[in-house]
Amino acid sequence: MKLRLNLTSRDFRKIEHWRRLLLWTLAGTLVLSLANGGIFYFYRTKVSDAYQRKLQAMKGSLSQLEEALAHQGSLPPEDKVKVLVERVDFYNRLLEASSFSWIGLLYELEDSLPPGISLSEIQPDFSTSKVSLKGTAQSFESIHNFLGALEGREAFKGVFLLRQGKAKKAEGSLGEAWEFSISLNYKGSSG
Repeated sequence: MKLRLNLTSRDFRKIEHWRRLLLWTLAGTLVLSLANGGIFYFYRTKVSDAYQRKLQAMKGSLSQLEEALAHQGSLPPEDKVKVLVERVDFYNRLLEASSFSWIGLLYELEDSLPPGISLSEIQPDFSTSKVSLKGTAQSFESIHNFLGALEGREAFKGVFLLRQGKAKKAEGSLGEAWEFSISLNYKGSSG
């Protein structure tokens, strides 16, 4: 018995077409994923270098100030010290806020977000690295899935559901909705 394969049959061509389409789709997805990772890495490196330069400039200014104080031989008046302390505190808060990676946080949240969840508020506390999330869900199961996804990410620690409850039904809305509030520690992908 001879096995004959007709390479021009309609079924074979259709299967071959879908196979090629699948391979090209997979290759395109791989290329886009690699490009996205490269862009993210480049951005984080560039931003980190900029913050390091700012920090070095501030350390230089502080050392100049210390040298000036040492040469002066006496302490400055208390009101000048108070102004300097306030200025240093302001710069510290500015550095904490500018070193916070919004792109990193949003990237991690996007990867954790299951269907049926909508975030309405993202509030970071720069000094403690805590982030508060508020939003709505189509079901309590969606909230449960979201908590599990957040806990599974290395960038998030101490994930707590602070509040959940049925939302007031808005006019024209379909089905029930749940409101929730979550607190977590964001350590970023480098921490």
